[in-house]
Amino acid sequence: MACSDDTNSEMSTIAASYKVLRDGFESWKIHFMDLIDEFQRTLDPQLILLAPPVELSREQRALLASIVLQLCMNENISPPAWSMKKNFLSKPWFVSEMQSLKAMAIKESPIAFRRNNIFVLNNFLERV
Repeated sequence: MACSDDTNSEMSTIAASYKVLRDGFESWKIHFMDLIDEFQRTLDPQLILLAPPVELSREQRALLASIVLQLCMNENISPPAWSMKKNFLSKPWFVSEMQSLKAMAIKESPIAFRRNNIFVLNNFLERV
């Protein structure tokens, strides 16, 4: 099944991953958020069907799996199998990197993130 006409396939998990590989680790903040926006706009499961490439860092693969799983949970859509596999990080990752927000992130982080030892604020999937 192809993406619908109003879906931008340049925002898929694969496309976002390769953009991060091209642009550097910190660029996930742009490319993954663009994917989130596109998925929430279209709810097209084709965007999240494929797992990220193994070249992506372990942290980024775990983060992308958590994002996809949480998006699917929020929309009551069956998540792709790759996103449901545990990608537990041995060291907790506080995505905001702000010491003052760690306690709040522990409290607010959705289950899809906590299960992989990733901590975000409850509004992580929303643009500010």
